[in-house]
Amino acid sequence: MSTTSAPSKPAGPYDSMTPQQRAAERKAALKWGALVVAILGASFTVAMVMLYVSAIDPSFAVEPDYYDKAIHWDEQAAQYQVNAQLGWKIAVGTAPAATPGMRIVTAALTDRDGAPIEDAALGVVAFHNARSADRKGFPMTTAGGGVFTAEAPLQRAGIWEFRFTAVSPEHTFTDVQQVELPPMSDNRFPR
Repeated sequence: MSTTSAPSKPAGPYDSMTPQQRAAERKAALKWGALVVAILGASFTVAMVMLYVSAIDPSFAVEPDYYDKAIHWDEQAAQYQVNAQLGWKIAVGTAPAATPGMRIVTAALTDRDGAPIEDAALGVVAFHNARSADRKGFPMTTAGGGVFTAEAPLQRAGIWEFRFTAVSPEHTFTDVQQVELPPMSDNRFPR
């Protein structure tokens, strides 16, 4: 019976090292491996923090129903044409209200010749440009002569976007305006 020994494996660089060199090699491998894990962990942590901040901060906002608006772009383009053909205009004004933290919003709706449009209902959605996730929608009541008013919680000073929809028996008119509001006189609210 013949005995054959298993072929010996060639000696690698690790086999020729002293125990101290092997310990130093393991320590270096652990150090660089830990660095890679730390970088990946930091990247994941930053991503989670940004996701959290974007979800709770009203400064970060996505246009509501943006996908539906994109699908119905043809209808919006047709509304732009109707708006241009009608030639209606909305003049916006604001004033402090008697209620703290509120403003009176006034909108005058006129036709292309400047005549008031009195048989329309006017609604508006308003939001501060720095807080577009905090939208405030409110109906406006007619004050006569094509003038509509509403009391609204528009506390923050700065540029506000007003999105109006006027509906009369024959037509629908939309308008978007940006209005700069001054600071509130009682200075108790953010700017």
